[in-house]
Amino acid sequence: TDGELRGDLQLNALGGFWCARAFLRQVLSEPSPRGVFVAVGSIMAELPAARQAEYCASKAAVGQLHECLRWELRARPDARHVRSLLVQPYAVRTRMIDGAALLGEGGAPCHRRFAWLGLLLPPLRPEAVARRVVRAVVEGEERVYIPSIVGWAPTILNLLPAAARDALLSVCGAADGMHGFRGCAPPPRS
Repeated sequence: TDGELRGDLQLNALGGFWCARAFLRQVLSEPSPRGVFVAVGSIMAELPAARQAEYCASKAAVGQLHECLRWELRARPDARHVRSLLVQPYAVRTRMIDGAALLGEGGAPCHRRFAWLGLLLPPLRPEAVARRVVRAVVEGEERVYIPSIVGWAPTILNLLPAAARDALLSVCGAADGMHGFRGCAPPPRS
């Protein structure tokens, strides 16, 4: 619906801008500014998926916000110790992806087809993502893919001819990986 579209864009795209603005106002008003702005994107910002256009686009906006913010901070001598970190996780095991075929759970044929993906690349636990973010902040990283191997996917896919890229994306779920997806909506009443 239009309301869901606006909600996704406000939360993911505009929310990041509003948080960055508030963060920078506060941090840069300090006598010796220091801090890290953590932008939470998604690997889906760089990969297409059916039924996920607004999510992918809004997360792409988060990535571009991070890149522009990095350059803005570099241009300010008073922001030498202020930086931006972009976190690009793979599927995080939350209610947001409940029911998605890519989880390999459920009785539909496409759900069973993705059981292999769950073995190779299981959805991430939120606690593991949080630990990795803290480590990235401490170690001064600027971009983190979780797990790191997913960061190579967009680069490799972009080097392939369109037909090969599409075939590989189909096998990995671009067409139907979100089949059965319920999102954060409450379960239907019985």
